[in-house]
Amino acid sequence: MRFYIYLLTLFSKLPIKFQYFIGNYIGHILRLFKVRYKVVRANINYCYPSLAQADKARLIKDHYCSLGKSIIELGLVWFQPYEKYKCKVNLVNFQNFQNAKNSQKKVLLLGHHTTHSELILIHLSKIIDTAVLYRPNDNKELDHIIQTARTRHLKCISKFSLKQMIRWLKNGNNLFITPDQDPGSTNAPFIPFFNNPTATLNSPIKIATSCKAALVPIAYHKLSDEEVEIEFLPNVVLTGDEITDLTSLNSILERSINKAPAQYYWVHRRFKTLPKGVKSIY
Repeated sequence: MRFYIYLLTLFSKLPIKFQYFIGNYIGHILRLFKVRYKVVRANINYCYPSLAQADKARLIKDHYCSLGKSIIELGLVWFQPYEKYKCKVNLVNFQNFQNAKNSQKKVLLLGHHTTHSELILIHLSKIIDTAVLYRPNDNKELDHIIQTARTRHLKCISKFSLKQMIRWLKNGNNLFITPDQDPGSTNAPFIPFFNNPTATLNSPIKIATSCKAALVPIAYHKLSDEEVEIEFLPNVVLTGDEITDLTSLNSILERSINKAPAQYYWVHRRFKTLPKGVKSIY
């Protein structure tokens, strides 16, 4: 781990264009050695069954290139000042956030995991004041590095600190969460996601309801190595029916992913938890 950190620190001092060249090369190596390849391929086959094989192969290749670049970006975010990697940020429909903020004061920002989430989150912190909900890393040394880097730009709240999270929102603050990973429990409701029954966390609905916060999804992706786009979607008006609301949120997430499918975090076993009797896709 320390050698990995040393390499990231070293690479982060290089010119940005050269770093992304290295990152692209790392992505090719990861694909060549099939690192998490079965998971990536299974996820993409599951979500895009009608996509032509050539298009799937291209999507997988592009994903690994994006993944390799994201590894390099960690060094930038963790060890370099913001001015080193500051780039053009295109804001789309920022008025949606402002309207939600003006009407309900506190806003729950609903994001998702992409290869460039760490970098884009820092860019987001320069636009709005928000805390981020996170899961502490099992490696304490790595967790210290991550949290030290993040807290230079925004407040971090552990997902296990429920009282702190609720208090933060009820005080009129904003909170960014990414509840799109496998919950690891069959107690979670199975909601359509890319036309497949998917175990889905209901925490966004519960948090927004209990704190009377606006629920604003965000779609984001990189347009190039020097430009990112962050789109604020309309405030989701909850109906009170959990299945209906989660179906709506998953549909929004799908559309966000499809803006740049290669940048979604396909290396995660998102469909690990399936309905009883359904064979694992992995």
